[in-house]
Amino acid sequence: MPGSPLTPALVDTLLDRLATDDGFRAKFMDNPSSAVQSLPGAPPDFEVGPCHGTLASREQIAATRAAIAAQLLTGFAFMPFELTSITGLFVGRGPLDGNST
Repeated sequence: MPGSPLTPALVDTLLDRLATDDGFRAKFMDNPSSAVQSLPGAPPDFEVGPCHGTLASREQIAATRAAIAAQLLTGFAFMPFELTSITGLFVGRGPLDGNST
């Protein structure tokens, strides 16, 4: 799998906004690609699958920030995902939840 198109600075900004900005969180749940593309330095063609389920709380995102950042920076951002309220990690149709499709 190729590396992530997200830079450490962009991931930091994304996680800051998800942990602090309710308006951005709502935009992210409605259209994650558009939300990410609205951030400074984001690739204009960045695509994310739709969010299904519940976005983790602001506190959970803040508490698991390093783990989430590591996942995003290794390329998991290419997969459709949801941020679970249980683990605070991006999961979906990928290796974190045992699915390989």
